[in-house]
Amino acid sequence: MKQIKKQLLKAAVMCLVMVGITAVSARAGAEEGDFVINNGILESYSGSDNEVIIPENVEEIGKKAFHKNKTIQKVTISGNVKKIGNYAFSECALKEVVIMKGTREIGRESFSGCRKLTKITIPGSVEKIGSSAFSDCAIKKLVIPEGVTTMGRWALSGLGKLQSIKLPRSLKKIPRNAFEADTSLKKVVIPKGCTTIGDRAFWYCPKLKEVIIPEGVKKIGEGAFKDTAVKKITIPKSVSVLGNKYGVFTFSETPQSITEITILNPGLKVKNIFGGIPLQKPVTIKGYKNSTADKFVSYINKNRAKFKKPAKFVAL
Repeated sequence: MKQIKKQLLKAAVMCLVMVGITAVSARAGAEEGDFVINNGILESYSGSDNEVIIPENVEEIGKKAFHKNKTIQKVTISGNVKKIGNYAFSECALKEVVIMKGTREIGRESFSGCRKLTKITIPGSVEKIGSSAFSDCAIKKLVIPEGVTTMGRWALSGLGKLQSIKLPRSLKKIPRNAFEADTSLKKVVIPKGCTTIGDRAFWYCPKLKEVIIPEGVKKIGEGAFKDTAVKKITIPKSVSVLGNKYGVFTFSETPQSITEITILNPGLKVKNIFGGIPLQKPVTIKGYKNSTADKFVSYINKNRAKFKKPAKFVAL
């Protein structure tokens, strides 16, 4: 009798084990079945998990693969994925993104409109970040790693909660509108190695008070610091081109903040640095005697009817 009971118990345990294995296999199969993958490209996802790990056999996440997915909150992207396609995760409910080392390109608007996305890890293998890649997200702090050489227009725009940004030396050009309307950004250090600050790069960053521009920057575009809270700034000697059509430090949506500019290139054209609009406060411009900065101050004071407020020149 005891022997029969032992055999029955053993049979029951085996049944439970087999059922468990079947359940796990079914679950794994269902998860794999949620992905549509063709020739290494993940084309779509139909699952409902909160956390998704991209399969190891995926080399590219295709266009709109997760577009408007409202259940996924965290995604881990394997290093085997070389490219994250355009709009891949746009307008998702994502809160966290982990990109493993190996990924080289983040496509246009790949994470745009992910309004709950607060945390993202970008590896040093990434070389290109597309236009509007992270626009309108909730990221508070971001490090763009060394290795990124190209960034598209509006790549980091509309980040209303972004307070801190670290840029790499490998990024030679800060593109047009890159940080437009980042309304919480307070300080920016332009990295050594950067040669160009594009048009409207920091337009309407109303809390941006401090900008450090290193020697080596050659061009500062139109409206680059329009409608910011910058009060004092130094333009290095290496800058040879300054946006003079609409002005670099003009203001329209916010009150005038800029009151002191140091210009180290004595021949830099600065005649329309304020966009030709009336000043709301007096300004001090520091530079070398008989430089274009010196002449610009004289021009302002001779045209008080136009500029409304006076300018003071301080010789270096």
